[in-house]
Amino acid sequence: MSIEPAGPDRQTILVLGGTASGKSAFAEARAAALGRSVTYVATAEARDDEMRGRVARHRSRRPGTWPTLEATRDLAKWLQGLPRTDVVLVDSLGMLVTNHMGPAHRRGPSIPQLHTALERELGELAALCRERESHLVFVSEEVGLSLVPMVAQARRFTEVLGFLNQCVAATADEVILIVAGRAIPLPSVPSAFAKP
Repeated sequence: MSIEPAGPDRQTILVLGGTASGKSAFAEARAAALGRSVTYVATAEARDDEMRGRVARHRSRRPGTWPTLEATRDLAKWLQGLPRTDVVLVDSLGMLVTNHMGPAHRRGPSIPQLHTALERELGELAALCRERESHLVFVSEEVGLSLVPMVAQARRFTEVLGFLNQCVAATADEVILIVAGRAIPLPSVPSAFAKP
C-alpha cells in the first residue's frame, strides 16, 4: 500500500461522517489543536449557488490566517508551491473521488484505474507531509451506511470512496466517525481491509 503510516513526529487523522454531520467543523477544530499553522486544501468546485453557499459557510468558519489551496486533483503538486505548515487539512476525499471520476455524462476511468490513481495521489500527499513533518487530517464522507445506489455512477462513487476510506483508515493514527455532531473514536483493531 502506498499510503504509509505517519511516523513518530506527525499524525494522520481521518474524520468520517455523513452529509451535514459536523465532520468538517470537527476536523477544523482538531487541526487547530494539532498546530499553530494549518493549510486548508479544498477539493470541491463551487459550480452552483448551493455549493457556493456551502463553500462560503466553511470559509467563514475558518481562521483567516489559514492559507487555502483550492485543488481538485494533484494535491501534493499544488501543495509543494506553498510554505510548510504544521497541519494539512484535506476536505474532502469524496470530492476528490468525484473530480477523478469526471463528468457523469462521460464514461470515466474504471474502478481499478480510480483505485490506483487515488491511492497514488494520497501516497504522494502523505510522503510530502512526512517530508515536511506536517500532520495530515482528512475529511471524508462515510458511504457504507446506506443502500446500494440504483444508478451506476453512484455505485462507482460508493465503491471507490469506500475503498479510499479503508486505505486511509488502515494507516491512520486516529479515525473518528461524526454522527449528528457527536464524535465517535473508532478503535484501532486489525483492519478487515483487503485490496480488491
